[in-house]
Formats: sequence, structure tokens, C-alpha cells
Amino acid sequence: MYEQASQAALDVINNHPYGLWEDFSDNFRIPNRGGKESIFSVGFGTGGGAISFWEVGQFNVRLLPSRLSSEAGITNAQGWQYATNDLYETFADTDERKEATFLTQFVANDGSNVILDRVWIDKYWDRTAEPNGGDSNQDFPVIRYADVLLVYAEAQARLGNFGVANDYLNMVRERAGLGEISATNMEDFIDLILEERGREFVAEGQRWFDLTRLGRLEEAVMEAKGVSVSSHHYLFPIPQRERDVNPNLPQNDGY
Repeated sequence: MYEQASQAALDVINNHPYGLWEDFSDNFRIPNRGGKESIFSVGFGTGGGAISFWEVGQFNVRLLPSRLSSEAGITNAQGWQYATNDLYETFADTDERKEATFLTQFVANDGSNVILDRVWIDKYWDRTAEPNGGDSNQDFPVIRYADVLLVYAEAQARLGNFGVANDYLNMVRERAGLGEISATNMEDFIDLILEERGREFVAEGQRWFDLTRLGRLEEAVMEAKGVSVSSHHYLFPIPQRERDVNPNLPQNDGY
């Protein structure tokens, strides 16, 4: 399994025209849609006016705090989702992704500096292309090149090649302005790869799968939110509607 993952990732690295943007935030610039770090994305937009209903992205609506609308004139910021302090505090101040990912203050229309009481996520807000926020033409990244580098790093570690694994992990860290780190055993490497993926892929739909895949769900949720989860939470429940259609379909344990 790890050999196959390693080979597939290395094929993308060596034989396709992908690469890391020099600046992490360039991943989320509207003009860079489908750019060199984008391997697979879900596209949003109006098709030049040809599409008119719910095809735009809701990143700004969902992630930007409502105070941006009431105090800075940003369109339809609802703030339904925000970051945990636990996540925010995993970023070193020297990590360039920190400023590119989070919003903790802003300047209001009256010139005052507003300090927010929560940590919000503004990585998808391209202030140049979409200065008023609201509905967005931003794409949602499913697979970025950084993900491939980290997949290769993890697969190499599983195969015992920690020198190679550390090199590829550090490629992602170097782009973020961070120094090199290294591990010489799998337990330490899992810690490092989980930390790095957590910082690199905030609000990109990766975290749940990383935590369940690596068996760290209970520990991470308790640390971040003080909520106790158990082993049955590694799987979602089978929808009752599907079980009504097929009475032979069993329910997952714990539900």
C-alpha cells in the first residue's frame, strides 16, 4: 500500500507540471485558479453571467465575521464557522501561513481598529479581486501539490526512508518560512506530519480524514474542544433512509 502511494505521488512530482507557489497565499488568488499548485479543485463562479443561482462560492459568507459587514461594509459576512484557539496557537509567529490564513482584527469604516473575540479564517478572501467579499469565484482545493509532497513524505516514512521523508516534509515548511525538522521513527513522524498538514490545509476538508486515518481522533478532539469521542466516531452512521430501502444493510457500531 505504501509502495503504491509513494509511486503514485512520485509520478506526479516528477512527470507533471506542478509546483509550489513561492507565496502560500498565491494559492487563493482568483487569477491563479487552476494554477501550478492546483491538481484538482471544485470550481465556482457564474460562467461569465451564464449561471445565476448558487454556483458562486460561499467561502466569504461562511468564514468571515459578521462584524465585517456591520462595521466595514463587507457584503453578507455571516461567520458561521471559525477556527479554534488550539489550531491558531499551533502556528509559530514566523509561519507565513498564519497571517495568510487567519483574521483576528480589521480596520472599521470609522478608522478604528477592531479586535475580534474569535479567530476567523480569511484565506479564501482575495481582497484585490473581490474587495467587497460576499459571493466568490474562488475555487475549493481538493488536491494541491503540497498535499502530494506530504503524501510522498508520509509514504517514505512508512517505508523506513526517514531521510527522504524529512526532505519532502521540509519542502512545505520552507515555503512557509520555517526551519527544517526531522524524525527518525514513525511515531515522531506522525506527530510532525499531522501538525504540518493541520497548518497547511486549514478549512480545506482534510483534517477529519487525517485524524481518523492516523488514529489520533480522540486525542485531537479532546485537546482542541474538550469533547470526548470514541472509536465508533471513526465512521459516520449509515443513513436510515438507505437502511429503509435495503433492510439487509446493517448500521455501523455505536449508532
